[in-house]
Amino acid sequence: ATAAGVVSDVLGAMAAHKACDKVLEQGLCVLSGLTIDYVGGQTPRPRTQALRRRVAGEGLLGVLVEAMVAFPHHVNLQVQAMHCLCNVTIHSQETQQQAVDAGVLPAIIQMMRLHPHDPELSRAGRVACMSRFRKPEHMQLAVRLGAKQDW
Repeated sequence: ATAAGVVSDVLGAMAAHKACDKVLEQGLCVLSGLTIDYVGGQTPRPRTQALRRRVAGEGLLGVLVEAMVAFPHHVNLQVQAMHCLCNVTIHSQETQQQAVDAGVLPAIIQMMRLHPHDPELSRAGRVACMSRFRKPEHMQLAVRLGAKQDW
């Protein structure tokens, strides 16, 4: 199976089973692994950026936000969503804007509010907000939605 075929299959399964937290969590885990930039300090994988755009274009970001909102107390799902989000949006203002348009900032802020004492989620939320959504309009939106400076 090609990476593109796996992406289509996983996204199809996630869309068909939106009420199943385990399917969503595992799908996010698979897609996160496919879109990671570095493995063990090696050089970036070839064609990874094109795969990221494909994943975003095939609807991952909407499914990711829906999963985060539907299962706000499922910590492992939230962690996988943050890893996947960070991998898909790295080095791409296009996918970063697609994520904002899909509603990822309110989902991240909700996650940060619900899990203030979880170090992994706090770190993942900070990484997503600070490294991926640094445009002034994104930062202003995050503040309007209730983001805190000390996150």
